[in-house]
Amino acid sequence: MEIIGEMVRLRAVERRDLSLLREMLNDPWMESMTEGWHFPVSEEMQEKWFQSQSSKNELRCVVDIDGNAVGMVGLYEIDWKNRTGSIYYKMDRCLRNRKRGDTMDAVVSLIRYSFDELGLHLIHAEVLGENEKSRSLLEKLGFQQEGILRQRVYKGGNFHDQVVFSLLKEEYLQKKLFRKGE
Repeated sequence: MEIIGEMVRLRAVERRDLSLLREMLNDPWMESMTEGWHFPVSEEMQEKWFQSQSSKNELRCVVDIDGNAVGMVGLYEIDWKNRTGSIYYKMDRCLRNRKRGDTMDAVVSLIRYSFDELGLHLIHAEVLGENEKSRSLLEKLGFQQEGILRQRVYKGGNFHDQVVFSLLKEEYLQKKLFRKGE
């Protein structure tokens, strides 16, 4: 399966991508901007993760530009009955193979696929309160802030707020940004 965007291609994670993905996971800056894991991630840990990718409730995609993996996007906690899912995105901050707007294109492509092909009704995201870039991206895409989970994430010896956003299918349909080719 491939999802084609304006400048990116979303494809399945392959063994050749593991080195870059581990590099991203072990990047202290990346770890400080996200919640959910604590580095370092070893080759063995990543191999176990790679072998466990076949969940019906997750969709994991590598963001590919011109044959180079530059990040990862996906859905997790997909609830098929209620047609909801949580979106995530992590892009390599080293710009060696990146293009301006590639994160937006990757997220837009995944959202389009989620609503149009998977039939989801709502997509939500949770980001750290201080992750301004991520919050700004979600707001540009029409996500509404649902609330703040105060001091929900413990990182670097401190508790941090987590901001919850969501986008309904009807909001997606109204947003010109999601119409391919416009």
